[in-house]
Amino acid sequence: MTGSDPAFGSARLLGQVEFALTLPPTHQPQDLLPKMTGHLRRHVRAFDAKEACPDWWEPLYRIASNAAIFLSRDWMETWIGIYGAEFTGNWVWWSCNGVVVGGCLLLRKTARISVFFMPTLYLNAGGATSTRSPLAEHNDVLFAPGHEDAIVSDLTEFLSTLAWSRIVLSGCCANGIIERVIAAIPQSRSDLDHKPAPYVNIESLRDAPFLTQVSSNTRAQVKRSQRVYEAESGPVSLVAATDLDTGMEFFDELATLHNERWAGKGVAGSFSSQSAVAFHRALIRRLWSSGGVKLLRVTAGQSTVGVLYNFISDGAVFFYQSGFAWQQNSQLKPGLLTHCLAIEHCRIDGLREYDFLAGDSQYKRSLSTHQRHLFWATVYRARGGVKVFLMAQKFKRLLMRLRARAIARLRK
Repeated sequence: MTGSDPAFGSARLLGQVEFALTLPPTHQPQDLLPKMTGHLRRHVRAFDAKEACPDWWEPLYRIASNAAIFLSRDWMETWIGIYGAEFTGNWVWWSCNGVVVGGCLLLRKTARISVFFMPTLYLNAGGATSTRSPLAEHNDVLFAPGHEDAIVSDLTEFLSTLAWSRIVLSGCCANGIIERVIAAIPQSRSDLDHKPAPYVNIESLRDAPFLTQVSSNTRAQVKRSQRVYEAESGPVSLVAATDLDTGMEFFDELATLHNERWAGKGVAGSFSSQSAVAFHRALIRRLWSSGGVKLLRVTAGQSTVGVLYNFISDGAVFFYQSGFAWQQNSQLKPGLLTHCLAIEHCRIDGLREYDFLAGDSQYKRSLSTHQRHLFWATVYRARGGVKVFLMAQKFKRLLMRLRARAIARLRK
């Protein structure tokens, strides 16, 4: 890290910079959280990929309203250890009465798009890397309840002092702090894509088996699939990995099944890069002792039906990735069957939610009880060379539409 990077100017030269913002009092329902009775103080420190998360990250994560596994110290440090060297940036955090009440990691990397070089900002472990990297969802600025309005205001102001052309965001919480911030940035253009993130409210099931809560059509498909599997291969059962060695065995099988499925479609799978595999193997090791990861395998007799790779945080299960042994028989539904058994397993374990994460797949619609939304966005600072880039992109889209119309006329 050097002091010559204009995007992070004084913070890089001084190491840590503090700014005070006077705010009106606000009421806090949690007695243990700091009250907004005076100043919200912003702190900035240069990011160093060789260092761990700052000491304030874990305490903030424990009190944050929007804490999810993807913002945990385990996820962040594992990601930084493998991909962090590709970025510069800053840790930014806010304190009130000496207690940290908000914080994030702003990463910076210059991206080349055609002939344009664009200094680009990313949030937390959401930076675009040179090799395929894991996707973090439920991404946002961590914040303690009651402080979000002040953080939105100050982060918007802070971004105005940095030199950037784009902000690229992925898997962020809809209506969260960062979406409010980008909406408030002046002279900018945002391309947003909101995606549904279905989930099962397991708590609402109470003592009822999960399969009794789905539609009659879905229930019939799952039961028929199980009957066919048992007739062809043997009893269907679900096994959870109970030790790290077994967990790694399940993960390796999942990665193989997953990559084979996508390779058959001519697409690289999520575990096609060595760095992605290294990330997940390291993360599983970190999370194993605390119970933060759960690997499940469903079998029919001696044959694998499917393997699931899930995270657990605060009673919520995050379905992250899967590998299924697909068959030609259309009556076999490995995905539906595996997820149904997994959700029932989680209900029996007393977990409160099964989050499918983003994506509008049929099986998610069939099995979920609720949905929230996550968003992907690119925010352009509409000034100087970026305005030229945006005009060039607009002209390119116009040419593509005209070409498509011309081809359609010729085919007639």
